[in-house]
Amino acid sequence: MKKYVVVLITVCLMLIPSFAALADALVAPENAFYSRHRDYVVSLNRSFSANGADGYASVKKAPDSGREVGRIPNGEVEYFHYSCMYDGEYWAFSFSHSGWVRIDQLLVQYDFISFEEDHSKEFHDYNGDFAELEEAGAAIMWPWPGAEEPVWTMEDIELDNFYFRFAYTDSHDREWGFIMYWRGVRNFWICISDPLNDEIPAFNPAPGPRPWTPSHNPDRLPVHINIEPSGSPGLLITVVISVAVLVVATAVLIWVFWKQGKRKLPDSRTE
Repeated sequence: MKKYVVVLITVCLMLIPSFAALADALVAPENAFYSRHRDYVVSLNRSFSANGADGYASVKKAPDSGREVGRIPNGEVEYFHYSCMYDGEYWAFSFSHSGWVRIDQLLVQYDFISFEEDHSKEFHDYNGDFAELEEAGAAIMWPWPGAEEPVWTMEDIELDNFYFRFAYTDSHDREWGFIMYWRGVRNFWICISDPLNDEIPAFNPAPGPRPWTPSHNPDRLPVHINIEPSGSPGLLITVVISVAVLVVATAVLIWVFWKQGKRKLPDSRTE
């Protein structure tokens, strides 16, 4: 029974990103900071566990606010849809607390992105055919090659426009293919060499959670653009310089027009 509960939870986690595509329209945060800076907020869509120095991750009303609106106890796992970079630090939005958490207080759970980060140099283009998939008519879906448990079975496979984003060959010469989207489910692997075997030994079990680093792959995560604090020294200097230039320019114009007006005045002594 426990095995099936774990499988169900994994399936739910895989389905969440498929709904995230509509997140901005359906579940946009009711948060003032998000509303002000939504053009700088990007999709994150990963699970993290709290790992704060004080035994919890502190949730703030906004990255530019000192007001704490909640705490996530260390070890508790939460799924974060959005992230941003404010004043050089990365933050994730917590729907459960309606606030922002500094990501350096979190650890990311191992997932398909983690597998790609670890093995991307071993990926290759898939140049084979789909004969075995066509014969089987179905395939087991895995979160990544070598995971402890499969997550679902894709059935009634239609091979029209079917393709793998990239492929991977494990140490037992089994070839795997990565699929970004299929009928509402995103980002999963199937074993091309043995598509219906749901008992492939776990040769790459998930390690413990680890510190998150921003992805520089635009296919995975858009690049974060730093949100500058409104009271930052850089902005203040810019304002001061702009005002100084305006004052000097105004003074020059006044002097020019004054000189021109002085030259045009008639000399009363000639009358």
